[in-house]
Amino acid sequence: MFCLGEGSIMVSRIKCVDILRGFAIAAMLACDSPGNTDRFYPQMRHEPWNGINFSDFGFPFFLITMTMMIPIVMGRKLDSSAKIIPMIIKTITRSITLVLLGLFLNAFPKFDFHTMRIPQTLVRMGIAYLVVSIIYIIAKKFLKKDEYIIGLFLLLGITIILGYYFKMKPYGFDINGNLEQIIDTKYLAGHLAYITWDPEGIMSTIPSIATGMFGVVIGDLLNFKTNNYYKVLSIAVLSTVGYIGAKVFSNYMPYNKMIWSSSYVLMTMSVTALIIAVLYLICDTFNKDRLFKPFIVLGSSPIFVYMVSELLIRTLWKVPIYDKQFTEPYIFCKWFTFKFITPWSGIVLDSFYFSILYVIFWMWIMSKFYEKGKFIKL
Repeated sequence: MFCLGEGSIMVSRIKCVDILRGFAIAAMLACDSPGNTDRFYPQMRHEPWNGINFSDFGFPFFLITMTMMIPIVMGRKLDSSAKIIPMIIKTITRSITLVLLGLFLNAFPKFDFHTMRIPQTLVRMGIAYLVVSIIYIIAKKFLKKDEYIIGLFLLLGITIILGYYFKMKPYGFDINGNLEQIIDTKYLAGHLAYITWDPEGIMSTIPSIATGMFGVVIGDLLNFKTNNYYKVLSIAVLSTVGYIGAKVFSNYMPYNKMIWSSSYVLMTMSVTALIIAVLYLICDTFNKDRLFKPFIVLGSSPIFVYMVSELLIRTLWKVPIYDKQFTEPYIFCKWFTFKFITPWSGIVLDSFYFSILYVIFWMWIMSKFYEKGKFIKL
């Protein structure tokens, strides 16, 4: 499933989806690559437990843009009488590829399978994509009408987050003793990001499937055969309802990326839907997408960018640099920050500026691929 494609990526594509995908990758690159890990800029660091900030939106953005494409791509194929079995096989193959790539990243560079972490961003995406895609293919076959499919996926998404809340509630939502921790410790002991739990653990993968369900709803609304203003209004209404639901739900289950709480699902969906509505109006309705070109470019090969960046973090980022200017060696990102950024930015924003420059660096690299019509697809 790893191939180098050629041609225009924008043919028959919805621009706002491509832009948001690029923005999701930019957010993940920036938050995962600080210039100095000793002083993250506050909004570039995941909340340690309850709460939500900018960095907590990157992963949901990425997941939602992936599932938004399901009705846009698969829906059109099924409307053209495409065979279901080959589509299901292709979906399973792609999902397995994502899971294997995630496990490869976790194992690299030591490949110690006795202690390697098993949960991972791409592993979760592969699982969510598989479940959501299979349900969509079957639903499209039997329900036909997009209105019924939207209703089904809204119902499934809401059912999942409600069920997750009631399943987690008896154990509480504290960092110690919650059901996520209990299950991770029981089934994945020794293979977790932390000793007793993992932010991409078993239980919290379930509500991430709901996030994917809501992505299908947004994608189906974009795919609707109606005027653009109605699409924008429909998605804006979904965003508003989701935001109200998130605020109410947060009183019972706080925003929490680490356990992918139900209120977190609703809030990230709401913000994503609002951004899509605005971008669709600006870029797909009024065709004012020129300013967003860097994000389109960055999102043209998203899994490739994420993979290579993660490999850099595990290799180049850890190389010690010996410089007479400093009394001790620094790993590359710290050395670069202290050497070239801190002198003019000061110690408050230097780490933040490194992250931004790193994103710009990737935009420049991917622009070279984009100009030649080459896209690395997974």
